Amino acid sequence: MKKFYSILLALTLIGAAEPYSTASPEQVDARVEDSKKRLEQTEGGKLLWESIKAHGGQKQWFSNGLFFFRWTYHMDDAGLTKDTSQTIDTWSARARHEGHGDLEGITFGWDGKKAWISPEDADLGFPASFWALTPYYFVGVPHVLADPGTIHEKLADQISLDGNNYDQVKVTYKSGTGESPDDYYITLIDPQTKLVKGVRYIVTSPLVLKGRKPVEKLLTYEGWHKVSGIFLPKSHRTFVMDGDIIGKQIRSAEVSDARFLGEQKISFEHK
Repeated sequence: MKKFYSILLALTLIGAAEPYSTASPEQVDARVEDSKKRLEQTEGGKLLWESIKAHGGQKQWFSNGLFFFRWTYHMDDAGLTKDTSQTIDTWSARARHEGHGDLEGITFGWDGKKAWISPEDADLGFPASFWALTPYYFVGVPHVLADPGTIHEKLADQISLDGNNYDQVKVTYKSGTGESPDDYYITLIDPQTKLVKGVRYIVTSPLVLKGRKPVEKLLTYEGWHKVSGIFLPKSHRTFVMDGDIIGKQIRSAEVSDARFLGEQKISFEHK
């Protein structure tokens, strides 16, 4: 995973560290077709592919170019807020963050090969390499769960949330995928609309856990709205899971100013 941790597993597999503008329509079509073929091999993959189509489709996802949004993440259980605006290259999984609040004046990101931060002695309170694409990975569900190295399994049981039942697709990773192949994500998919209601996930990277035991959490998707043909959430809630029982809410987040920038030029490198 080249010093990326847990949540960034699939994104590093593409290996394309070039700007979006180098991707031709033919390349986009080839990548979409590859994803479709892989996912249609299993029942779980087929359901996830239906969800991806319901969210606007992978072709639209990649064809929109650079993706900009602000993610304000409230860690109520720790009394912290992580607030950054970020520009993401969805094609090559590169990122640039501009900090707000306690992170004002700090920029950091992932240039396709390594993480960077400016000023170099800035303290984010978390690894820049971990957070560079973490918000994007969550906001980019279900599209990002179709990358190479992913395994998809439709679980037999539904799960109830807010009075509704949802199908579940568990996403795991092939052996040797990244530095935290034991991570998993379980998507909650509405049986009728195929939109994602939430994702259960676990972080296993020792650099993030720092000796603590992994705890499964559930992050929800609230206020779906369409931006340039893609359904995006307006907010999240995060709960602790106890098996299949949804526990107390511990975190929340707002997704604001979400928009696609096309092939607008931006540097993802440390200047």
